[in-house]
Amino acid sequence: MSQNVRLAVYPRKGGPESITVIEGELGPLAPDHIRIDVHYAGINFADLMMRLGLYGAAPPFPFTPGYEVSGTIIEIGKDVRNRSVGDRVVAMTRYGGYTTIIDVLPDQSFILGPSMKLEAAAAMPVTYATAHHMLVHLGRIREGDTVLVHHAAGGVGTAVAQIAKAK
Repeated sequence: MSQNVRLAVYPRKGGPESITVIEGELGPLAPDHIRIDVHYAGINFADLMMRLGLYGAAPPFPFTPGYEVSGTIIEIGKDVRNRSVGDRVVAMTRYGGYTTIIDVLPDQSFILGPSMKLEAAAAMPVTYATAHHMLVHLGRIREGDTVLVHHAAGGVGTAVAQIAKAK
């Protein structure tokens, strides 16, 4: 079944006025994907840098930005066993998150607990994954280590402080 969507697109490099909203259509859902009704999309520094043409990993213009979303699963592919229609999820999308509906692999999503608000969940995946990668994989912190965080005012800094404290 195809699905009508609205997408925010960066048609070219530029300021915030360059973003355009267009109508589109998603084709049939792949058998190994889930389809999410997007309630919220996180806005990251990387999204802003892509708009300015200053992010090396950005796709070519025009493209839909958006690394992370939260919402409700509205359809599951026939091969998906670990998700259900109606699950509230947060997902890492790489690109394409500034849309009303998105398809992702189940492993790109996490089921949310009942007390987690969708608007808060949308802001977590990139910052916490970045912080976790820096601390655990690059820094190899262990219990009892001391961690100095120079700037804990932003999302990644806050996540670093919370993860380090939990270790």
